[in-house]
Amino acid sequence: MRRVPRLRVSTRPFSSGALVPRVECPDPLDRESRRDERRIHLVVDHLIGCPTRRKPVLVGDGARDCRALSEAGCHDHGWTIEDSAIQPDHVHLFIRAWPKDSAADVLEAVQGVPAHELRAKSPHLRETPSLWTRPSFASTAGNVSQGTIRRSVEAQEGMEMFQAFVSRLDPGASHRRRPEAVRETCRRFYNTPLRRRKDASELRGVSITKTEQPRPVEVEKDTSPYASGIHSHILRAVVADLDDAPRASFRRVEAGEEPGYPRFKGRDRFAGFGFKEYGDGFTIDGRRPKLSGIGRIAVRWHRALEGTIETARISCRAGKWSVSLACAVEGPGPLPETGKEIGVDVGLLRLATLSDGAPVEGPRWYRTIPRELRVPRRKISRAVLGGRDRRELVRRLRRSPAEVANARKDFLNKFADELIKRLDRIALEDLRVAAPACGRFALSILDAGRSYLVSRLAHKAESAGREVVLVDPASTSKTCSGCGRVFEHLSPSDRWISCACGVSLDRDHNAAINILQRGRNRPMGAKLSAGRVCPEAAPL
Repeated sequence: MRRVPRLRVSTRPFSSGALVPRVECPDPLDRESRRDERRIHLVVDHLIGCPTRRKPVLVGDGARDCRALSEAGCHDHGWTIEDSAIQPDHVHLFIRAWPKDSAADVLEAVQGVPAHELRAKSPHLRETPSLWTRPSFASTAGNVSQGTIRRSVEAQEGMEMFQAFVSRLDPGASHRRRPEAVRETCRRFYNTPLRRRKDASELRGVSITKTEQPRPVEVEKDTSPYASGIHSHILRAVVADLDDAPRASFRRVEAGEEPGYPRFKGRDRFAGFGFKEYGDGFTIDGRRPKLSGIGRIAVRWHRALEGTIETARISCRAGKWSVSLACAVEGPGPLPETGKEIGVDVGLLRLATLSDGAPVEGPRWYRTIPRELRVPRRKISRAVLGGRDRRELVRRLRRSPAEVANARKDFLNKFADELIKRLDRIALEDLRVAAPACGRFALSILDAGRSYLVSRLAHKAESAGREVVLVDPASTSKTCSGCGRVFEHLSPSDRWISCACGVSLDRDHNAAINILQRGRNRPMGAKLSAGRVCPEAAPL
């Protein structure tokens, strides 16, 4: 039976010397204390954890699984979750623990269980080095009321998130040489620490970390005449980029892919440089960005900036310079639920087919390139290797693929945004694009942009509170969406499926329905079975 806290009455002297009673009201969080053989205690820890880079990944099934897994981890240690609030980009936990367990130890133990399980269920979480950030908040809740806790939790809703604003730079003839010189100096700084790391690994068998690297770079900056006018934050950003390259190699090793090793960057392979703090090396002077060592550069703003500018990245692709400003903006929050779901089959004849039968026609970008590039390629083959004319021809040749890539990204972003706005759950096939992109359907597969479409949907779904489910792609086109029978001898030329159960559909429409059926009531990234094989069923 639960004990009800009683009013405690005490006395204290009044100014006149008379004794008046003082009534102390019980705090709403003053719950029943816990005891073991020797101790009676009331310890409640307030813990706050954030996903890596404050990404809003704890939505839908991920948020529910995080709550259940946290409760399971607390149960293993004999702790109790008194209250919790799981937001897309952070978690509040109020845990009643034992006095011998510090708040930091409780947070580490509770985060370990959900991290392993959630990364196993969700493919997009496995792309990050870890689920939780190292910085966290841990303290004892003290004698705080439940209303205060609830107000604190509600105040965390709509927290800031980072959004990139990319615009085209338009440097003049005189200004173009300055960013080129800074990029070339950064390229050499990238190759020099990479050589030191490679020699240390091959000759001495040791690895050099990011914390050990900046000091030699700063010494070389002071001694190099090319780097004397470059801001130190630019060089530190180069070292940070170099530190991320081996992590990508280790991630490929864990995934069973070909690991590779960070390559030395040539003149045409180093994209650009960056600043890690606004006001320290770069500012917005009027309507133009002002960069340390470069000056003010004209820019074509594609849209108005929002929030607070945090970092900047200057890059050059296909001979065109651009600036990417990372701004801290207020999170939009999850979209209202629509109760709708859909399956998407990304095909070859058309961009995609939805499970409701709607076809999505996309421009065939890659089909328009070969004829336009025939003449430039012939001129390059006749040009002198290493000559100035050849470099100019190569620069011109790169513009057409870059324009095609930009057009494809713009179309797929708009298509993904439309799906996210009107659907709660989107199911797609979990395809490996690298393997079939080398066959006879390579141009059609690259035109569809499957990987980019999935990544855009996953990115937009995180902040909108939607779910993107990847299902097993085996036999989605060959399986009848009505009875589950599989057509063994269905060839790519057979565009229509007619089954004895009465289903008669387009091949891609049938596949989209199967994708939706496999994605229903399944966690994100789940692998599902393809169905049963029926040798006597044959396509018409």
